[in-house]
Amino acid sequence: RSVWLNRPLINILNQQWVPASVFYEIFTASTALIMKALLFDKDAFNLVSVYRNSNLPYQRLFQAGFSFLREPFLQRILKYLLFYRLNELKCRARIAVPESNGRMAFGVIDETHQLNCGEIFFQYSKLDSSGNPIPDRTIILENQEVMVTKFPCLSLGDVRKFRAVNVPSLMHIKDCLVFPAKGPRPHTDEMGGSDLDGDEYAIFWETKLIFPGENYRPMDFVNHTPDELNHDINLDDIVTFYCDYLLENNIGQVANCHLMYSDFHPKGLRSIECDELARKYSISLDFQKNGINSQLEKYVW
Repeated sequence: RSVWLNRPLINILNQQWVPASVFYEIFTASTALIMKALLFDKDAFNLVSVYRNSNLPYQRLFQAGFSFLREPFLQRILKYLLFYRLNELKCRARIAVPESNGRMAFGVIDETHQLNCGEIFFQYSKLDSSGNPIPDRTIILENQEVMVTKFPCLSLGDVRKFRAVNVPSLMHIKDCLVFPAKGPRPHTDEMGGSDLDGDEYAIFWETKLIFPGENYRPMDFVNHTPDELNHDINLDDIVTFYCDYLLENNIGQVANCHLMYSDFHPKGLRSIECDELARKYSISLDFQKNGINSQLEKYVW
């Protein structure tokens, strides 16, 4: 699956000394692809194909000669997607990374125990113009540095570097990111306290995007145990919890507060305030699972 940069990730990489010119270059290339979709049917088809949530057979329509620039119905779809993509770029800094430079992939464990701590295995499929995998056309990342994260990412330690290696006994695994079973702490837990129960990870091997230096220390994430009721759960308990969640959910406020402090605090993401807010965000993220929420106090300088 295609991977995208977003505002929190750009913020982390920029404060890890990745130049702003790198993001501007990717932004310019992404914008150019959008603009070309206004001029050429092939580029319009490629843009629409990225969003395959509908049941419309875009590829068959394109092959049959339907024009995304002249056919009224397809033209309206294209117009909506253009506005949607430009709004994502403007408001969320959601920038598409070329599929030859990064991917989204499910994480799995190395059951062969051949990967060492700090190593990963990744074999990805080549894609056709519609974004579908080409059978038996894969590339293995071998002996190169890669960068991995799990969205959402707020702390500097949520984005980590690994060494991609080739393990022949893992070649049957395609389009999945294989993490080592060795080490003092699971690498997945280092990134936002995630695990391997179906989480997706973003992996980048574009050298310009990979930050210099060593990995920042990962945060420690505490699993909070939900309160137990002294009676069987009934409908009233479910309704009460649902109403409490609607009234008290503050994850967006915590994220915006964290972004503000990372921008304006002299120490940026290395400040105590940003660390505290990242922990609060982690707690708020699991509010719907365990009923435990964080309180957003008024932070002052």
